[in-house]
Amino acid sequence: MSRTSRKYQNILHISGGLYSFLTIFGAVLIGKDNYLIGIILMTIGATMTRITSEIEFRKQTQLFKEFREK
Repeated sequence: MSRTSRKYQNILHISGGLYSFLTIFGAVLIGKDNYLIGIILMTIGATMTRITSEIEFRKQTQLFKEFREK
């Protein structure tokens, strides 16, 4: 299955939304003295930033390929 830059952009929207949700929900749990689950969620959220960065790189690479093909 060929991935276009648009598909990568859609994946970015999902991963970015998930990152935001995990960070905010983790902070809320820490604020409610549920430190363990809050820290776990925020750690997963931090991992999502790395995943998002990789997807952005792949999107940019695909954009360059699409531009060269024109």
